[in-house]
Amino acid sequence: MRSNIIAEYVDHLIRKTSIGSNLSRIREIAPGLYARLRNIYSRLFRIDSVNDLARYQIRAVRRCLTFAPNEMLNKGVLEIGSDLDAKVIRELHALGCPRVVGANPAFTEEDLARFNPTLPAGCLLQRADMRNTGLPDESFGVLFSVSVFEHLLEFERCLSEMFRILVPGGVVYAEFGPVWSSGLGHHVFANVNEERARHWDPRLNPLKNHSHLLLSHDEMSQYLEGKVSKQLSEQILDWIYEREDINRLFYEDYLRIIEQSPFEVAYRSVDRQYIPEETLAVLRVRHPNYHDFAVRNVELVLRKPL
Repeated sequence: MRSNIIAEYVDHLIRKTSIGSNLSRIREIAPGLYARLRNIYSRLFRIDSVNDLARYQIRAVRRCLTFAPNEMLNKGVLEIGSDLDAKVIRELHALGCPRVVGANPAFTEEDLARFNPTLPAGCLLQRADMRNTGLPDESFGVLFSVSVFEHLLEFERCLSEMFRILVPGGVVYAEFGPVWSSGLGHHVFANVNEERARHWDPRLNPLKNHSHLLLSHDEMSQYLEGKVSKQLSEQILDWIYEREDINRLFYEDYLRIIEQSPFEVAYRSVDRQYIPEETLAVLRVRHPNYHDFAVRNVELVLRKPL
């Protein structure tokens, strides 16, 4: 337990200070070195989990439990964007939440029939779209989400639905990103045979930071020539410019939508990345309605007024 607390503190220190921004600079300039440093760090400062969650998942779970009052946790927790492995809802249940539901619009009836019987009592997977869940009014005390808000389409509608299904005094905890306006906001994830593109792995990310905001479809196609195969290039282009796997909201769009919602903002914190001044200047010319392109990830706590 003490090792978890130390690791969480170190994580928070790195991500919320200039250390994280400087590491993002190393990530772009020397991806191999960055990957080695990250592996060493993960071994030195482990965060243990009951259900073998990824580091970003268990960190978010534990942060959520520090913000959500026990009385709200006892009224039920809904995980927005759950996976079929249900590791997160199992973890929340193991850490004392009596009723935990995992929602995802991609679940099929066959999925639910197969996986729900394997879950512990008090846990359930359910097909639900956050734009219209079909859940009863005021049916949960806490809504939990990790790395999902950037994928929610019609974000205003989603927030309205979250407000409706929360009890008064209920809490939304979300950690999400990279947001579209950040260097890695393209969120690229593509496979062709054995060839892969991954936004989170600097060794498998063929794109320069913010290039998705600076290059047109044709310009990006030309940029990718010789870097990846034609087939992978086509998938990357489709992901960036066509598909609805991400909502393409800028950080300042989130701020505006949240401010206009009926929620109270109980806490907000961001991770920032390094941006060369010349890149920032071009970004502000290309996107004159926006100013902040450095925010990569957001930690957000919303509360429904009593």
